[in-house]
Amino acid sequence: MKAGTFWTAGIAAVVLAVACSPSPTGADVAASATINPIAKPFLAGAYDTWFPVDISPTASEPNCGFPADWKLAGRLDLPIEKTSGVWTYAGCIASPGKVLYDVTLVLTFPGGETVARTVLDKTNRDSEARFVIQVQRSSVAGAEARIYFNDIAKAS
Repeated sequence: MKAGTFWTAGIAAVVLAVACSPSPTGADVAASATINPIAKPFLAGAYDTWFPVDISPTASEPNCGFPADWKLAGRLDLPIEKTSGVWTYAGCIASPGKVLYDVTLVLTFPGGETVARTVLDKTNRDSEARFVIQVQRSSVAGAEARIYFNDIAKAS
């Protein structure tokens, strides 16, 4: 076999192997992106401070239902299961006179699993900030919540 023929046969074999190898279809790629979204890992040290969030029945009073003299207050309404294993939390943050940046909710479940979601880029100085998040898990019983935030806007 001549050298040129050898290389041509080798290249043809590689092209054939690549063409016949399994590759994800468009549906597979879209499904994996939906199921496993790319997210930045939560790093508590990236935030200036945090405060606990009450998980309790809806409150219609100002300041998320907490006393007016509270300068930081957070509440999550009791979760509602919208579909099997998909829970929706409606939340409220009050920070009278102060703007909070990079507001991130962290839910911790029994066993130590955590879910962290950025819920607001910033809050308003003179009004409550409201948000809604969804969590996918079989049960949300026993969850505890914290809000992490920065005092000034950080560069992304």
